[in-house]
Amino acid sequence: PGYYGTLGRNTLIGPGLIALDLAANKTFRLREGLNLQFRTEVFNSLNHPNFSIPSQRMAFSRTGAVGSGGLITTTRTSSRQLQFGLKLTF
Repeated sequence: PGYYGTLGRNTLIGPGLIALDLAANKTFRLREGLNLQFRTEVFNSLNHPNFSIPSQRMAFSRTGAVGSGGLITTTRTSSRQLQFGLKLTF
């Protein structure tokens, strides 16, 4: 304990990333040359939790390893978010 090992580079593999963003819009013709567009955007529409890579920090004491090595404590993406908008073109 307390010494670097012989583990190669890029051997720590974290969980996968799943993200699906959707967008839909509808254009309404109000009169000639004047349109109104309603837009909807959904980010992370599946609301799937995407976890970060595990912690790589390890601490050692006389009794062995202590600390948070290998724990996943954060997420990489936010939860589901909806966004609405209106666009007037003339």
